[in-house]
Amino acid sequence: MAKKRTTSSAAAPLRRTPDEHFSQLDLSDLPVLVPVAVAAQRLGTSRHAIYQLLSEGEISAVRISPRTTRIFRDSLLDYLRRQLV
Repeated sequence: MAKKRTTSSAAAPLRRTPDEHFSQLDLSDLPVLVPVAVAAQRLGTSRHAIYQLLSEGEISAVRISPRTTRIFRDSLLDYLRRQLV
């Protein structure tokens, strides 16, 4: 006999305050200069999106060599704060 699927009246997801969202994105364990791939992974986005944020001036970085860019951790934190307010 097949199991009946019951639909529960699930409550709407709880809204979180910006501070609660921000606390989930703890970047304090990252080094001062963060590789683009790591920044993308921690923010849940793509490398392309990180480079776009760089070109728009939303975050700041330093170019270490022609093929190596590092993003300032504090710049990522500032960006996140601006997005959550």
